[in-house]
Amino acid sequence: MDSYEIQWKRSAERDLWGIEQQYILQIIKANESLADNPFPSQCRKLMGAENLYRIRIGNYTAIYQRTFTAFFRMPHH
Repeated sequence: MDSYEIQWKRSAERDLWGIEQQYILQIIKANESLADNPFPSQCRKLMGAENLYRIRIGNYTAIYQRTFTAFFRMPHH
């Protein structure tokens, strides 16, 4: 099975600076795992948005887009 290429949006990279330290490694690992499996069992499709999905990582929700490249965004709760 082929892997996807994962690219972080600049805004997602900046968001990492504001995230609690204990979640940063979990977020990075979750991001890397999407390269092999862009639809993990805990992902949910966002209604009204084409190709946008979310996964929960601790207190955070990762929003990503599966096209030829996945983009990762970390909105704060």
